[in-house]
Amino acid sequence: MDEVTQDQINELSVYLEAIFDGKIKNAEGKFDYEKTRAEYGAEFADALAQEIAHLEKTGADPSNRSYASCLLNGVGLGGLVGSSSAIVNALKGKEWKKAAELITKEAVKRGIKIGVKGGVAGLAAALGAYAVWCAMPWS
Repeated sequence: MDEVTQDQINELSVYLEAIFDGKIKNAEGKFDYEKTRAEYGAEFADALAQEIAHLEKTGADPSNRSYASCLLNGVGLGGLVGSSSAIVNALKGKEWKKAAELITKEAVKRGIKIGVKGGVAGLAAALGAYAVWCAMPWS
């Protein structure tokens, strides 16, 4: 992982916990911008709001996929069954640091720039947006 530092992995693990433990949502289960901004900073909150708005605007329909498949495909990390299932298992087990390491490793392999400004927050925001989007009940 040439481009990824331990600090970036730690930062992503904090964001993953916030996303998957529902710490970015309000009582109705919707994204809470103000709460997220206060707790995790403007960079992450802004990136997450932008990602969610984009998904709502494009009207992507995740209904024909599993939650995990929807999530990982959404951020460009689907396709490799072994890596995908390892990431999903780490997320389900609330092993945030392990999940962050696996995600950053896959992201770097696929050319996703994490070392640039906003890279970790942007990646986490994309994951968060898809985590919210893919979990929505579609009728």
